[in-house]
Amino acid sequence: FAQRGKIESAVRDHIWYALNREGISLPVPPRAVQIQKAGTGAAARREKQRIERQEKALRCVEFFARLPEESRRRLAALIQTRLYAREEIIIRQGETGDELFILDRGEVEVAVQRPNAQSCAVARLGPGSFFGEMAALTGALRQATVRALEECEVLVIGKSALAQLFESVPELAEHVSQTLARRQVGLNAKLAEPVPAATVEEHSQWFLERIKEFFSI
Repeated sequence: FAQRGKIESAVRDHIWYALNREGISLPVPPRAVQIQKAGTGAAARREKQRIERQEKALRCVEFFARLPEESRRRLAALIQTRLYAREEIIIRQGETGDELFILDRGEVEVAVQRPNAQSCAVARLGPGSFFGEMAALTGALRQATVRALEECEVLVIGKSALAQLFESVPELAEHVSQTLARRQVGLNAKLAEPVPAATVEEHSQWFLERIKEFFSI
């Protein structure tokens, strides 16, 4: 009960972040309303800056950095931006999802719940890192829970945007599968489940088949 003020404030914060992600704005009191006419030039500049910023973030992801400049720019235009409050769960292990996330600002913790064991934190990620790729690219269930350690701004790439990308650059699937294979082996090692290096290629082939099936390439 003594913490009710902090708890009520946290609840209001989480409501605001949830509304923000859905594009719902809180009404402004009429006395504070200001009407300002913005020229089309200003809007175009803001949109250009948004795309340039998101294109820069894409360069931090290995397989997106390989893209032709025009393809990367088209993908940048399709990215959504979301805000998450401190301690919010961005993705949860075991759930379905078809979105890939790039952390643009903030820090997150990645934790894995193993059978008959406590949840184990396996990584902390900062700006430029990406997560959620296994589910987004293969249709598998989420393999880990990702929690915001502070306010985070993430760039979200959905399945439809990825599908357009694979359609225009089909050879990208092979590069993606190799990255997924290396990350899977790295995760297994952190969970004390080492996989012989010789099986990395096998993982890559498996991921490539799943990607082609998931996106009907």
